[in-house]
Amino acid sequence: MKKLLAITALSLCFMLQSQADDIQDIEIEGMSIGESLLKHLSKEEIKKSFKVDLYKDKSFTHARITKTSSEYDAISVFYKSKDQKYIIEAVIGEIKFNNFKDCSKKQKKIIKNVSSSVSTKGKKNNKVHGIDKTGKSKVIQTSFKLNGGNLNAACFKYEGDLKAKYGAPLNVSLTSTDLLFWIRNKAYR
Repeated sequence: MKKLLAITALSLCFMLQSQADDIQDIEIEGMSIGESLLKHLSKEEIKKSFKVDLYKDKSFTHARITKTSSEYDAISVFYKSKDQKYIIEAVIGEIKFNNFKDCSKKQKKIIKNVSSSVSTKGKKNNKVHGIDKTGKSKVIQTSFKLNGGNLNAACFKYEGDLKAKYGAPLNVSLTSTDLLFWIRNKAYR
């Protein structure tokens, strides 16, 4: 039986049946890395989902899905573009905030709860967000490296027009090792 990690926006508490150290043992909205998206949506729903088109390399598809969530404002997934089984390579829950202070406050609660639920230590990383050509917008994240991928909690500190457009979202994500490699080495080239 899979170990369960329920990430909730309201209480932001992590509930585990036991310590989770494998990315496939963790779920967001009932979805986990390595399972078919067809378990949650029909092929028609997947095909109709909004495709995020930010990447030069088209090996993977990033789709916002129509699954409703009481915990998140938006849910998106990644899967290999030619995979007819739609095996989930990443699942991301997004919570929208109007300001970075509120985002950061929720992020700290998530990090504290994750830290007590996994045996690895989170690694903090602050970097410039690639979408902002001015270099002023930042991504402040903590990543937990697990067997088969990463669990991340990231706040986006947009500046200027991007702040007005996107606010200050918090993303909680599960990402496979294969997708991480693609993002770092192929997605934007």
